[in-house]
Amino acid sequence: KQRNSDPEFQAALLDLLAHPERWRNANYQYKIDHNTEVTLKFLIQLNRMLTSQQRTFLNDRIESLATDFDKLSCDPKDREAG
Repeated sequence: KQRNSDPEFQAALLDLLAHPERWRNANYQYKIDHNTEVTLKFLIQLNRMLTSQQRTFLNDRIESLATDFDKLSCDPKDREAG
């Protein structure tokens, strides 16, 4: 009950949800950056090993997932209108 009435808490919570990177310490951000780099290198290596048919399938699947994530990230009001 107190949290809901405290404007400072509400502002901090909104900032955390909208800008989580501001709350990360340097070590945690390093791990995120490192994992991102390793993942991209893996995907590049994987892409080089795929046949044309496999690459087409993977690209279609990635596009489908990107569309799903895009829909999840939209304002629910926008989805109702679309």
